[in-house]
Amino acid sequence: MGARYAEARIYQIPAQYIMNELRTLQFCQLQRLHLLSINPTSAGATFWYRHGASSVSWGERICVSVASVGPYSTRISIQSECEVASQMADWGQNRNNALAIYSHLERYVMQAGQPAPAPTPNVGPTRQCPHCQRSIATSAQFCTFCGYSV
Repeated sequence: MGARYAEARIYQIPAQYIMNELRTLQFCQLQRLHLLSINPTSAGATFWYRHGASSVSWGERICVSVASVGPYSTRISIQSECEVASQMADWGQNRNNALAIYSHLERYVMQAGQPAPAPTPNVGPTRQCPHCQRSIATSAQFCTFCGYSV
């Protein structure tokens, strides 16, 4: 198995916004990626990309998983792995791939702006999420806004 890097982050924006950006040709051109496939999941989608060979690598396969964890929260997981299984060192290329994608998405989120939070439905007594401080139902196991386990 070749060198790999994996990381996950949560963004306060609906999953559909992120998925729309990951599909665009502009995104692929800026990141020098080739979109291989998009696989829908129950909570979002998984995007497979290829990053071409460079002076430090024979190329990487990158998997970006997008999953909705609430109406305005999206979990993005990125895994970058060397395409050649025998390549045990990547000189930081896999990490750089993931960080470049996250950096692009953070700029995109800032340009898109934060959507207004939806009003909490009146489902009885509420409490505050310890992570984002929004009102959630007392019976909730997860925050509907940030996905935090309460």
